Amino acid sequence: MSEDYVVVFAGLSIEAQVMKSSLDAAGIDAFLKDEIMGSIAPGVGAVKLLVRSVDEEEALAVLAGESADGEKS
Repeated sequence: MSEDYVVVFAGLSIEAQVMKSSLDAAGIDAFLKDEIMGSIAPGVGAVKLLVRSVDEEEALAVLAGESADGEKS
């Protein structure tokens, strides 16, 4: 069975890497797509940060700086 993935960020490689680290620390599996193209030609293609669709809400909360209980950190 395949899982569905959603893009939670698209932009510069360095930003995507920092966000991925935050998600990893929160225990959310995430991966980068188009990292090489986004690094070579940042104006042409964005690096995309993807998570499983079931983790989307929690991932967006982490990226917004909220804890799992909805409190801002």
